[in-house]
Amino acid sequence: MKKQIAIIGIIILLNGISILSSPGSIAIDRDLTSNDEAMDFECYGFVIPLPAGDDSTYETFLNSKVRCLVNDLLRENITVYWSSCDFSVLSKEMQNDGNSTMIFYKKGAFVVPFSGDLYKDALATALVYDYNMTSEIDVGPLKLEVYKLVDPINMTGYVLQEAKIVQYLGRPIRYHWPVYLQVAESGGFFSMEFLLDDEITGLSNDDFNVFMWPYQPNPATTLDAIKPLTNTEGLDAIRKFVRNGGGYIGSCYGAQVATSGNIRPIPFNFLRYAYNPNLSFCGSFGFLALSDSLAVYRAFFKPAFYAATIELTDTSHPLAFGLNKTVKDLWAGVGIGWVGENTEIVGIYNDLSNKDDPFINRGFIKKMIGSPAYLSTTFGDGKVVFYTSHPEMINNISLLSESYTWEGDRYYGRRILHNTLFYVASKGLRSTITEIHYPVSFIEDLGFRTTNLYINQSGGYEFQNLITRINMLNTDLYELDNISIELNILISGLFPDIIEKTRIEYMHHFCNIYSDYNNKTLSSLNKLGQIYPMLFEYNESILSRVNSLKSELSWRLNYSESLVQKVIVMANNLKDLMQFKKHILQKLETLQKAQEMLRAFETGLKYIPQTYFETEKLVRYSWYNYEADIALDF
Repeated sequence: MKKQIAIIGIIILLNGISILSSPGSIAIDRDLTSNDEAMDFECYGFVIPLPAGDDSTYETFLNSKVRCLVNDLLRENITVYWSSCDFSVLSKEMQNDGNSTMIFYKKGAFVVPFSGDLYKDALATALVYDYNMTSEIDVGPLKLEVYKLVDPINMTGYVLQEAKIVQYLGRPIRYHWPVYLQVAESGGFFSMEFLLDDEITGLSNDDFNVFMWPYQPNPATTLDAIKPLTNTEGLDAIRKFVRNGGGYIGSCYGAQVATSGNIRPIPFNFLRYAYNPNLSFCGSFGFLALSDSLAVYRAFFKPAFYAATIELTDTSHPLAFGLNKTVKDLWAGVGIGWVGENTEIVGIYNDLSNKDDPFINRGFIKKMIGSPAYLSTTFGDGKVVFYTSHPEMINNISLLSESYTWEGDRYYGRRILHNTLFYVASKGLRSTITEIHYPVSFIEDLGFRTTNLYINQSGGYEFQNLITRINMLNTDLYELDNISIELNILISGLFPDIIEKTRIEYMHHFCNIYSDYNNKTLSSLNKLGQIYPMLFEYNESILSRVNSLKSELSWRLNYSESLVQKVIVMANNLKDLMQFKKHILQKLETLQKAQEMLRAFETGLKYIPQTYFETEKLVRYSWYNYEADIALDF
């Protein structure tokens, strides 16, 4: 590839590119452009506004689409700055043939400066034109506003990098809905893995840069929640990860864990761990102590979601970029009773209610008003954000809180999570100076060369074995889904008082989730099979990438096939148990085996969604690099 780029660069230079005396300026002869009038302008890169202003679902989907574009750029190692301040700059609409105008951009806009590497700049151009005009690999009506930057700017922004996410999938957070996974996917965050209890000690900054600790679902017991907090070695591994630059995101239970305790006054003795990241825990310890704050937990509250209205108190924090001043959220029992000087409050509660709970503790609710909801701190070189609420739930609100009447956008929580992911994975604030520039006409010519390209409709034979295996896995999931529906009916009839604790209905939902990811993998393999033969002319290195993908997918499928077969056996055994005469021991065994089955099945999150993520990433890499080669092949 490097040799190929060098040859392209030499050819272009021979055709008339010359470096001017002014820094970063690149001039291109008029015979390479199609619009002489555009020669009056120089293009320094692109600006991508962050859709904001209302709480409509349409705007949230646009907002998520912007994150997909930025993540595609980051995966190609293209520099993206996330502006930390409002700014105005001379700009030009992507499809506007007229003059440029001064445009005002709110903080949170993304700036993509040119690098001076012609191939990489052509790649960035191909990407933004796909999202702004026409995409051959993405089907959908949403097109994004992107502007050509026709004047240099000097501003401050966060230097973004690809978020490589790992989520804790230990015993206390089993039976949970994979909300973080689905929210991340909606923003194009395709690098996400899961670690079980015994895998936490292997957490490495070489593999990941974001660690997520989710909520504790209702079926998990207090003992389940306490057990991982006695794993001193595992807690130290997380602290080391964050101290060395990794980000931490936690909600509810994950927020409680991030603090320095919730049993006063003893936790004040543990604040030394928050103030000194280099300390290792002495003996068993119950909190990560990433923040000098103390949690409050009200176990006597009804285990249900409470409607929360949160007011953002620090609109300059990246978590607040593109959000309204007030945000609708959910709360379920965790609060912060004390905040130290090293922890920043980003949002507070100004209302809590639950229409279905007439016995709600009004006194405690009154105390919660004004208390922190969104908090941020640093721990060593790492950034920490935790929510005592559940913004991640505002993406599956109809499933996770069926009795709740939700007003406004039911997907708004995506914006909060996406902001948080960008922030905790970023390299920090930097001054941004755009210097490299090309004639606008040249950039427009590159962009239009990438529109309406043709993808071969044949191909895909390279992946036939994988396709066959994925289809067979879907067949097994269909069988398991039918068994899970039968089990739900049986348990509801025999032991209706434990049905909620078994979460047996999640078996049905998880079968659908896994099948959906398998189908998306099949679609991506089909696209990759069509693109693959087109690449040899331009990029021979694609062969090794495809071979690596085949090995990766085969390894994941080995585990997935074995897991689903194992769970089918467990489900059938549970069905057999239902045939015995009803008695208390059968009830206890049913609960135990149902929970054990779901805990086993949920480990599929470690393997099945990633088959799609890894395939889709290669599809995008292949197509965008093909477009860049086409654009420069003149």
